[in-house]
Formats: sequence, structure tokens, C-alpha cells
Amino acid sequence: MASNDQGHENVERAKNYYFWVPPFFLIIILCLFVIYLLIPGNLIYPRSASNIPDKVVISDAAKKQLIESLETQIADLENMSANAVCTDEGLMLPDNRTMLFPPKINSEIDGPSDFSILPPARKLSDPNAAGEEVSSLASLLEKTTVLILNERSDGETGSGTGFFISDDLILTNEHVVAKAANGTVEFTYPNSSEFHAAQIISISEPFEINNEDYALLRANKKSQHFLLFANDFDDLTLTPVVSAGFPGDVIESLLEFKMEGTSLDLDGFPVYQTNGVVNATQPYENVGALLMHSAEISQGNSGGPLVNGCGEILGMNTFTYNNKEKSVRTLNIALRADGIQDFLNQSQINYFQSEEACSPRVITKQVSE
Repeated sequence: MASNDQGHENVERAKNYYFWVPPFFLIIILCLFVIYLLIPGNLIYPRSASNIPDKVVISDAAKKQLIESLETQIADLENMSANAVCTDEGLMLPDNRTMLFPPKINSEIDGPSDFSILPPARKLSDPNAAGEEVSSLASLLEKTTVLILNERSDGETGSGTGFFISDDLILTNEHVVAKAANGTVEFTYPNSSEFHAAQIISISEPFEINNEDYALLRANKKSQHFLLFANDFDDLTLTPVVSAGFPGDVIESLLEFKMEGTSLDLDGFPVYQTNGVVNATQPYENVGALLMHSAEISQGNSGGPLVNGCGEILGMNTFTYNNKEKSVRTLNIALRADGIQDFLNQSQINYFQSEEACSPRVITKQVSE
């Protein structure tokens, strides 16, 4: 029995021995391979000695091109640091070819500076106009846009917006002043309770008859500031625009706040300004076009100006459109300015037009260090 047990143990030892031999040799081989890889130069694919140059030679032209490239990159970084404007999409450099807000910076002020959000133009109104200086686009629209009240001959009262195109001429929509008693309406400046008379001196047919909806008034109180027509009306898609006017929902909300006992200093109504871009243009068959834009308007904005970043007239806000059964979108629609000019030409009325393309700028001011 003892010899049988011993033989069985020898068999087991032999099995264990042969079981560990292959892994042991595999480990040794892997260790030798790792050592080989650690020897410098073994991982480089050998090349023919004849293909290996003694040194790399860079030509003078290549050196010059490399230096110029580096200098351009440095200049771009310096320009970004000095002139870039922070927007929702990150830092953006001004571009002479586009006019998306923020517009082109053309100030020559050195040193630390900050920027206005909505810039004025180099020429916001007639340079010969007297009185208080206009320092911003918002200020210009406050001084040139008026609220119009129409006591109609049928006993109804209507309201709308108008804007000065000379010291005593106001443009508005025909439907704002239609059926005015004695051909006269009243107007008031923003934040003023004083009303002045204005006489209708030229008026178009209703919009549905000839695609016009214009009226020209002569004010009995002159304005020190007025708006110029833009130099060009072509290719306005995505042009930044600003609307100004007196929408009825804003006026009603302010009156309700006042009636509820709030401490509003309500001496007249502020001009309501919105900004957006021209989304699409639909030309007429002859002259003029519909401008569909995203600068929000509502009832009461009729007759108000649609201007570019220089405060120049691109159109006249006239109506909105919303088919609630098919869309939640409200279209803001203005009549393009060349149609207005055609109406003024037919009426033999002179107007002012910018002599150059709009190039808005950011006003910079020195920041104390």
C-alpha cells in the first residue's frame, strides 16, 4: 500500500511541474522582450544612411515666410485684445463688410476704454440743426419720433406714431390720420403732456388700393432734429434695425399702473424702442417693398420709423400679421423707404438722404486707471 501511495504522489508532482513550465518560459520571454524595447534606438525603423541628411537646411524665403506668418498671428492677437467686443457668442472682431451688432469700432482713443451698447452714427441728423447735441441712436429717436392723436370726423379717436423728416414735416401712415376732422391732427413729443397741431398736406390712397399708406403733416412746432433716409435699400436681409413708436399695449399698461396707485411720474409717454434684423424683403412690381423684420411692434407703432444702426430711415412700420390657426409667429411689417420717397417725389417734397453707406461705430470713452 505504501508503494502505491508514493507512486501516486510522484505522478501528482510531475503533473504540477509540467503545468508551471510553459507559463514560466513565457514570463522569461516577455521580460527579455521588454528589456529589448527599453534599449535606445530599437524602436526606430532603420533608414538607409544615404537618405539621412546631415542637417536640415531652411531657405531664406521659407524663413521670411515663417517670420511673416508669426508676425501676422501676433498682430491678430493684439487686435483681438485691443478691439474685440464681448458678445453672447464670445469675442468678436469688427468687420467692415458686415454690420451685425456690435458694429465696427472706428475710434482712435488710446488706452483703456469701454464701449456703448447701441452706438450713434457719425451723422445722426442734419449737421446744421441747432439745439441739444444728439449723443446716441436712442436719443435721436426720442427727439424725432412723436405720438399722433386723431380726433376723427366720425367721432372716433385713433392714435399712431410719426417721425420728423425735416424741421416741420412729419411722416406717418395714411390709416393713422384717415378721416381727421378738418384735416388736422395733434402730436406730442415723448414724455410730454403738451400737444401741438399738425396739418395734413399730402396723403396717399389706402394700402389696399395702390400699396401705399403714407401721409405727410406740417407741424406748427418745429423740431431741432430729424431723420435722414438711408443711402441704399438693396440687400437689407439681416441688416440690424431699430423700431420706435408708441404701441397701444405699452400705453395701456402704463395707464393701468398709474390707476393702481403706483408712483409713476407719468407726464406723457416714453417712446418704445425695439431692435432686430430684417428677415425678408418682398418687392412690389413697381417701386417699394414689404420689409419683414424682428424688431417687435404692435398696434400704435403704425407710422413709426424703422432705422438702421446709423439712425437712417429704411422703412415705415405699418402693420403686423398673425394667423393664430396656422402659426404662433407674428410678422412685423414695414414699407420700404424707396416707396416713401416715391410718394414724396410725387408730392414735390424735398427730403434729406445720407450721402454714404451706413457704417455705425461704437463710442469709446477713456477709463480712468
